Formats: sequence, C-alpha cells, structure tokens
Amino acid sequence: MPALPEQFKDARSNVEPKEPDVANAIKAHKSVREVLERCDALGDMGIDTVLIGSYDRHVSIHRMKDVDVLSKVPEAGAVAPKDLLDIVEDALTMEYGSDRVERQARSIKVDFPDYDLSVDAVPARPCGDHWEIPDAGSGWEETDPPKLAELSTAMNASYDEHYVPTVKLIRQTRRTHLKDDPPGGLYLEIATYHAFKAGLEGDSAAAYFVAALDGVAKQLAAAAVNGLPDPTLEGKTITTRAKAEEIAAAAELFRELAADAHTALNSDEACAAAKTFRDVLGRDSDDAWVFPMPSYCNDDGTRRSKAAATVAGSPTVTEDSRFA
Repeated sequence: MPALPEQFKDARSNVEPKEPDVANAIKAHKSVREVLERCDALGDMGIDTVLIGSYDRHVSIHRMKDVDVLSKVPEAGAVAPKDLLDIVEDALTMEYGSDRVERQARSIKVDFPDYDLSVDAVPARPCGDHWEIPDAGSGWEETDPPKLAELSTAMNASYDEHYVPTVKLIRQTRRTHLKDDPPGGLYLEIATYHAFKAGLEGDSAAAYFVAALDGVAKQLAAAAVNGLPDPTLEGKTITTRAKAEEIAAAAELFRELAADAHTALNSDEACAAAKTFRDVLGRDSDDAWVFPMPSYCNDDGTRRSKAAATVAGSPTVTEDSRFA
C-alpha cells in the first residue's frame, strides 16, 4: 500500500502559510487590536479583543489573505448591532483612513496593502455562555468562535496531531476543486470536524486523508438535507450562503475524490498513486504542486527507468530501494 509518507510530509508542509505571511499577519492583527482597545467608547464597554478564524485555529493554508479578530464588548447591553459596527468603523477609519476600511455585514475590514492581506474586526456581545455578532440583516446571530478553537485543539490531541494537518489538506482540496464556489473553507473544516468526531481510522497521513475525504463527503450529503450541525451550539446549524444543491454537488465531488484516493491508497503502483494524490490536492497559490512526485516517478504517474532513478554517486540505489 503506497502510503508515500515522505510525500505526504512534504504536502503537509507545502500547504502551510509562508513565514512572511505569518509575520505580516501578526503585525496587522496587533495593530487593529491596539486601535480598538484604545477606543474610549469601546473601552467603556469593556472591550477585549481575541483572535478567531482559521489563523487562530492553526488551519490556515498558503496563501493567507485575512485574519479575524473578535472584539468582545461584555458591557454592550442594548446597543444595536448597527451602532456597535458604527463605533468600530469610526475608530478604524480614524486610524487607517476610509480608503482602507470597508464595512461588511458582520464586521469591519481593514486592508493592509503592503502585506497583501486584511483584518476583519467582528464586534460581539455576550449571549449566555456564548456570544452574538451582527447578522446579515439588522439583528444578532449567536456564535462561539473561541469554543471552536478549543474543540479543534482537543480533536487534534485525540488523534495524535493528525486532525489539524488533515483539515489543511481538506481545505487545499476544496480550494483546488471548488475554487471560489460555495461551500467555503470554514464549512468544509466543520464537516471534517464532524467526520473525525464520528470516528476515523488511520495508520498514516495518507490513510487519514483518504478517510477524511470519505467522511466529509458523507457529512456534506447529510448537510444538504438537514444542515451542518454547529459543534459549538447545541441544536444549531452552520449559517452558509451555499444552497442545498451546491452542498450536494460538493458532496458528490468529495465522494468521487475519496473513491480515487482510496483506490490510490490500496494500489500496488506507487507512481500512479502519487499522481492521483497530486491531482486531488492540486497546486498552491504560487501554482506549485502541493504533492511532490517520488524521485523514481515521472510526472504522468509512470516509473522512471532504473538508470534515470539512480542517485548520482550511488550506483547501487534503484527506484525500488528508494521506495522501500
């Protein structure tokens, strides 16, 4: 069974955010948080900013384009969501200028053109043990982003650190095959969470990835009918702009990808299997293949001749011994 451990190790590394992006994200979110925490109006409401989103959950992939900041205002009281967004927008506009600040349905976005990324500042008020953020209309939507981060950390620990890297590969697969079409990365991440929660078995990075593809397909198929359960709020489902037919189409796509990946995992042909995994994961934002082909393989999934696969200076090493 070609689990291709070195290639999966490289693939996991290749989807990681690049170091400059990480450094810029840190500078950008710190800047926005400092501005908000200096705001007198927000300070009077006890503002406390925390990171949320894929960056906070360590599931961002290359290339990272945005960072989310939850602006918790525990003493917001009866302040309307529009008014709270106004306060956040005014504070950020005063610091960064109107050309870099954009009001969105639930947040205020600040562009950092020098870093080629943005920060979304999401205001939130208490709602029992959870939080409420502005919804797409004029009301509030219950949510709990910090709890999702806690659940992600716990799931990763329970699967011996395989959960988070697998989520990243699922996100990369979604980006490759769905591109800008819904459902989005968070929806696929939560589908992956439920797949792991239902129980996945694996003895390698490859096995977990294949099992997750199949699990995600099943979760999406169910979600197209009943919605995707919110793991942080009992009895609630995830809000998404994706229509039921789009979620069903994504379920079928992942079912097909899972079938191809399962065949590859159980194949006797390592090069053909590697080609399948390469096609499933696709290319990163720099147009480089995420999954590298083994040195003894051609890009089309065939094996190189022994002469071509021999390492220079090591005449006794063949493609078979390299794979062993």
